[in-house]
Amino acid sequence: MPGRTLVRVLIALSATSWANGQALSTRFPVFDSVRALVIDSTQEPGPVRLDLDVQVMVWAPTALMPVPFLRLAHTQGGDLQADVFVWWSHAAYVPDDRLPQNRRCRAPGQSSPVCVAKIDVAGSVDWGHQLANIFASRACSLSLHSGPVRVVADAGDLVVRVYEAGTDRYEEYSCNAPRGDTSAGARQAAEVMDVLEKAVTAARRQ
Repeated sequence: MPGRTLVRVLIALSATSWANGQALSTRFPVFDSVRALVIDSTQEPGPVRLDLDVQVMVWAPTALMPVPFLRLAHTQGGDLQADVFVWWSHAAYVPDDRLPQNRRCRAPGQSSPVCVAKIDVAGSVDWGHQLANIFASRACSLSLHSGPVRVVADAGDLVVRVYEAGTDRYEEYSCNAPRGDTSAGARQAAEVMDVLEKAVTAARRQ
């Protein structure tokens, strides 16, 4: 099937990317706090080791309202598994009735105190296509010109981690403010953000 073929190709590409690249120092330490809660909330797909583990955060510096976090996982012979969450800052003081009730939170005294909640995605999403967009968005993180790097604050970033199979080692890359950007990978990053944000908006209406 074309979808499974695409997933197999992307798994191979992710392994090649890891072998030829290097782990980057993170600009987004809050990712670790969100990820810990997400892993704790996600049922691992049995004893078989994941051969694909891609985690995607929509970064909002203030995170005053819940914003998306996606985990795409795959085991050999299985289907691509997508788990969509929202995350927000524990210190955002959002009214309780505007927040998901199934949330998990880190204690306020801990570093990067955040909350997460799993959401159900209404309708169907072609996660294989979005996985291709996620890998394509890596080009957006590459600086192909000299001079200072331009960063747009408070516009939203797509942050991606691709984990080495069976380990906590990862490659991290991000696309800063992809909407309206014409650089390589930005269109794909913006599409991923749009799909995730529409899923979150639909979940709020349910």
